[in-house]
Amino acid sequence: MEEQDNDKNPSFEKRFGWFAIINRVTLDDISKHEETFGKSLVEILNQLTYLIQKDQEIERHRKKAMGQIS
Repeated sequence: MEEQDNDKNPSFEKRFGWFAIINRVTLDDISKHEETFGKSLVEILNQLTYLIQKDQEIERHRKKAMGQIS
């Protein structure tokens, strides 16, 4: 039953897949998509990894400032 529900309501990642990755790497600037397609997969994935880790660090600092973590 759960698998059927997941098929009817796919996750954001499943619905947008590669497009979400390209959009994230280009900071939601569609005019940069074509230029990004000329990059190697390694470059794109390195940039994506950097952005994800940067977001995590910012969130950690935010939580620390709010006293949610020590």
